[in-house]
Parts: sequence; C-alpha cells; structure tokens
Amino acid sequence: MPGIEHTARSVAGRFLFGGTMAQEAKIDGNLINDDRPLAVEEQGSVPSYSAYEVLESGVYELIGPNDRVDQNEYSTFDTIPFSAFMSGEILSILLVTGEVGTGAILTPRGTLYVFDASPGTAAGDAAISNAVRRTLLGQVEVLETDWESDASGASAYITCAPIPFHSLDRIYVAWFHESATSFNDAAGDDESLYFNLWYRRDE
Repeated sequence: MPGIEHTARSVAGRFLFGGTMAQEAKIDGNLINDDRPLAVEEQGSVPSYSAYEVLESGVYELIGPNDRVDQNEYSTFDTIPFSAFMSGEILSILLVTGEVGTGAILTPRGTLYVFDASPGTAAGDAAISNAVRRTLLGQVEVLETDWESDASGASAYITCAPIPFHSLDRIYVAWFHESATSFNDAAGDDESLYFNLWYRRDE
C-alpha cells in the first residue's frame, strides 16, 4: 500500500511478510521474485546468494558433418561437466542446425535425452540398453513446428518442464532422431546439430 514500508526478514532462508510466505519482496529497492529457500549471506542490508543462480552449459555438437544419423537412430553423446558437484533443474534448451556443404537446413523431429551416467551412444546407434534407460534424468520432445529457419540455419528454443537432477558433477546428453530425413545421408552434406542448455543450481 502507498506510504507503508514493508520490511522483509529472512527465516530459514525464506522471505516473510507478517508471518506469511511471500513471492515478492523488496530489499533496498531490489525485487526478489522467488519463494524458494535462498542461501542468504547478510552483508550490511544487502543479501548475496550462493545458490539458485542460472548457469549455461555452452554450445556442444551432437551431430557433426561426418556423422550419419538416420530415422530412429541416436547421436554420439556429449558430456556436460559442472564446475563442482551440484543439484538443480534444467530449465531450457537451444538446438541449432546448419550445413557447410551441399546439404539442407534441417528442422528435425526427435527427442533430447539427459542422463546421469554415460549412455555410450555413437552416431547411428539404433538402440540403448535397458540399463542405460534407467539412468535417464529426463527427455525433451522436439517437433518440426518448434523450429525457426532461414537460408543459414535453424533454431529451436524450448522452455521445458524443469528436469531435476541430484548432486552430480556432470550430465550426459544424446539426440534420438525421429524424422524421415537423415543427417548426412549423402557425401558432402556436412549437416550438423548443436545444443546449449540453461540450468538452475540448487546447491
């Protein structure tokens, strides 16, 4: 209400107003928009946070220009290292396709799999074992309609349902290709698939 100053205080890492949970708080003019537990370190009246920051994996190649991947086949897996052991949630994923030869700009349908142990897949594998499936953290469906493309490339940015992961120092990612159009089924195609992901660190 105008003219009334509300003071937020931290109890067990959560911000409270009048004894109730709050999703928004202002501390020294800074808007706090999170009702999860926060690691708060008081420095005067300005809090600092050691958890719940959003991090980026960086860009990785899932399918390279020399990798043929047909319908219902897997890509070579990628390993995503973290700076330390941490738990958290994967929030969003970027996929990018391109070509540097005589191939096409693909906008494929498929599934991005995320594992907590190496799936050991190589480009063109037709199956993963049941033991590998039991290490899945999550899977993200990608449709042809998720892509935007032009003459230079295509991109699909997906804000997925959060994929939680327990305390790990790395995760593993592989693509399962469901489109009838293959990657690199002709000499000189030089088609590729890259990805990037963003995740929230919880510890």
